[in-house]
Amino acid sequence: QVRDTKLLPDENIHVIHNPFNFENWLNHRTSPYYNDVNDVLKILFISADITDKRKGAFLLPEVLKSLKEHYLGEIQLTIVGSNSNSVSHLLGDNEGICLKIIDFVHKAEDLIEVYNENDILLHLALIDNLPNTCVEAVSVGLPICGIDTGGISDITFNGQAGVLTKYYDPDAISKNVIQGVMLGNSDRKRERIRDAAKKKFDAEYVAKLYQKVFKKKLRD
Repeated sequence: QVRDTKLLPDENIHVIHNPFNFENWLNHRTSPYYNDVNDVLKILFISADITDKRKGAFLLPEVLKSLKEHYLGEIQLTIVGSNSNSVSHLLGDNEGICLKIIDFVHKAEDLIEVYNENDILLHLALIDNLPNTCVEAVSVGLPICGIDTGGISDITFNGQAGVLTKYYDPDAISKNVIQGVMLGNSDRKRERIRDAAKKKFDAEYVAKLYQKVFKKKLRD
């Protein structure tokens, strides 16, 4: 986005993402993968504070309503984060949605299991930078779906790890959820997402990018 702006036309801009430790973030999937329209579709919505309007939890009812029109099987929505109980009433008349509420998760190993138990991460943030939840998701091979805000497009790897809509559109997002789960419905596909994430966010790779920039500056 900075490169595309005309505010800094003469600047040499380098984009280096924050590094991520992949050592313990693995695909530990134990439940069956989503493979059929009759399977349980397991959707994860996660935020440090669910009541933060920037994260878009208030958009869930419309997305779920549209999703029920496009998907006839059972849907499970897991909401994780502080104050997660406060949004359960927002789901209103979305009968047929199995709701799972988890408060803020403190241990990394517990959070890893949450990601591994689901089929897709639903990211509805209206304002964001490079969301940690999305990086964590792809680090275990979990595909993501949501609104193209901030740096989330950098985490989908040209559609390999997720499907985005340019603007908030419940109907488009619900269709993308169904399309997105197919990106990670096998061990092979999840490993492919994880490999793509490692190439971009692994600490060793990021360090080499900094070295390259510093060496270039020293030569200049």
